[in-house]
Amino acid sequence: MSITPPSGRNRQGFVVLFVSALLLLISTYHGIFGPKNGALKDTLTGRQFPIKTPSAFHASESHVKSIGLLFGPPNLNLNSSSSLIDPVQRRAHVKRAASEAEFQFYKRHGQTAYDEIEAAFSGCGRSVQDFQPAAFANGWSRKDDNRLPDPNWEDVFAELLGEEKIPTKEQSFYVEVTQDKPFTNNQGEKVEQFENKAHYNQWFIPSLSTIIVADIRSPANQVKARFKTANQPVPSSQEIHNRYVPPLNRWSDITWLLWKDKRGDNNLRYIGHDFVASEATESVMQYIFNKHASSDHEFPGLEFGMDTDEGKALLGTPNGIGTARLLIDRAPQLGRREVRVYAFMPEEDYLCLLWDMVPTPHSPASGSQAAAGGHKRDYWGRGGRVSRRYGRV
Repeated sequence: MSITPPSGRNRQGFVVLFVSALLLLISTYHGIFGPKNGALKDTLTGRQFPIKTPSAFHASESHVKSIGLLFGPPNLNLNSSSSLIDPVQRRAHVKRAASEAEFQFYKRHGQTAYDEIEAAFSGCGRSVQDFQPAAFANGWSRKDDNRLPDPNWEDVFAELLGEEKIPTKEQSFYVEVTQDKPFTNNQGEKVEQFENKAHYNQWFIPSLSTIIVADIRSPANQVKARFKTANQPVPSSQEIHNRYVPPLNRWSDITWLLWKDKRGDNNLRYIGHDFVASEATESVMQYIFNKHASSDHEFPGLEFGMDTDEGKALLGTPNGIGTARLLIDRAPQLGRREVRVYAFMPEEDYLCLLWDMVPTPHSPASGSQAAAGGHKRDYWGRGGRVSRRYGRV
């Protein structure tokens, strides 16, 4: 039997069909037998996790490298703060206010967290695993330098504490810790896992009783993001805690260890979030700004106690629950605190939060004051920015 080659229009269609079939065959071959250069392997399960970059995340190649994500950036709603995102990328964020139902959800979540805080203050909190600094050797690397926070925080410190208490480079400690090494998990298994690249980058300023969060991506959320990217069922929180992350993995535990390492004592009072990258927190803040129709979003912006719906909702967001956990776990050291939160926007599309854990007469920090920081404006390196307090410098 002979096959007569098609001619004219039929020949063109035949060529297109043939080329399409050939390309499909090649891609299938490489997908099954070829090297998995675009995937990472979980040595616990043997699963392959392809590298995918969600189209909703408009990140430049340099940004991906700067935050060290080997498997592509995860969904932003899994992260709480990131001052590494430049102004162009900030404007690409979803500027959506939470719905009433979403706001009520975070308010209930915050109320539950605050009830646990109150229980811990009353001595009814749960037992806490007390990690030692040596725990960092299990899966983590650390880098220290003396860079200073964004110049916008100068106005915050001046407003809260007085101009003379603005920190110098000698008093501000920037620490990056990254989960990028093999570790032994909570089940005693050695995990030669992919480099998770979870990280906690933040400033510690003991002289001002302050921590400022720059960029955090928790190990648990990085694991969830990778399973979602690979279209695999996401393990339960307990399974993630037992198998996929180092024992030392929570922001509250790591932050407390670093705070003590940087000579911080029990007078920790302020926790700031330099740029809110969580879509959940951002949407709640937009809801609150819309509700109060405030035109002046510069610090102090809007201030709320935990007796307000707004305060509870913010506590229930990714940018509040870590502070709640720290207060719960460290209640014996910190004592009873009155919790307040400032929501503000020092620049367009630059959402910030500041948690103020006000000492009460029953807390160890009552009566203590942060030491003066030696105000030297040139240490902040404004580079020609306009300061609300000082004008252009």
